[in-house]
Amino acid sequence: REEEQKKTDFTKENAKEIAKEIKKIMNNAPAMKSKFNKKYTFDNFVVGKSNQVVCAAMQGVAEHPSMRFNPLFIYGGAGLGKTHLLHAVGNYLSEHNPELNVLYVTCEKFTNDFVESIRNGKEKSNLDFREKYRTVDVLMIDDIQFISNKTGIQEEFFHTFNDLYQNNKQIIIA
Repeated sequence: REEEQKKTDFTKENAKEIAKEIKKIMNNAPAMKSKFNKKYTFDNFVVGKSNQVVCAAMQGVAEHPSMRFNPLFIYGGAGLGKTHLLHAVGNYLSEHNPELNVLYVTCEKFTNDFVESIRNGKEKSNLDFREKYRTVDVLMIDDIQFISNKTGIQEEFFHTFNDLYQNNKQIIIA
């Protein structure tokens, strides 16, 4: 039994060392980049009385991620520019802070990634999902309303949100 316990302890210690190495690699890895629509910038966003506050907030977040308005939740009807502003933030960060790991996804993509990680039924799939979403500097999720009535997705989003927030990472949901 003692021999088995030593093997278990060695495995636990080995796992801790591997986790440390992964963190080192991730810190030195090139930033993950979402593809942002280059047409969506702050310069060509039409600002009016109804959206000037949200536009200013998004510019503040782009200029100082994790320092202003974190988390930032944007609410508005269809066609009012929420997606445009999310891409504008991504484009600004890509140009001015290329070292940041910025991830933009739709709620559908987040949901599909989560379901796929469960469908595979492998621990690695769940870890890959969490690594993708919890190691970013800026997470932007569009159309978040689509997680209503999806308890499992809501729970995973909650844990992702908390992990990022506790690590002072920028979160923007629309």
